[in-house]
Amino acid sequence: MAAASASSASASIPLPPCCVPVVHYASLPDFTITQQSSVSFTVTNIGGGIPQRFAIAVDTPMLWHWYEVPTGLAPGASITFAIHCLGWGLTATIDPGNQVAESNENNNSAPLLYQGCFF
Repeated sequence: MAAASASSASASIPLPPCCVPVVHYASLPDFTITQQSSVSFTVTNIGGGIPQRFAIAVDTPMLWHWYEVPTGLAPGASITFAIHCLGWGLTATIDPGNQVAESNENNNSAPLLYQGCFF
C-alpha cells in the first residue's frame, strides 16, 4: 500500500461520537436564599454545576406566586426578586418540584417576613 501524502495526512477528520470531548462538572448547583430585606429576597447558586432552569414558589396563607428562572444561575451568580407584603408570613421555596439535582436539597426554603403583598 502506498504511503499517504503530507496533504492527505493533515486533512480534518470528524471524531466519532465515542471520542467527542465531554465537559464534566465537578459539583452540582446549590440554590439558597442568601439575602432578604423588607422589599426583596436574593437567590444564589452557592454550589457548582451547569445553569439549569428552575422556579421559586412564594406562598402565603391567602395567595401563591411563582417565579421562573429560565436561564438558571451559574456558580456564584445571584438573582434578586422584589416583593412587598403587609403582615403575612411568606415562605419562599426554590425548586419546589426538586427538578434540579442539587448538592444540598435541604436549604431551598426560607420564611420571609414582609409588610403587605403586592407582586
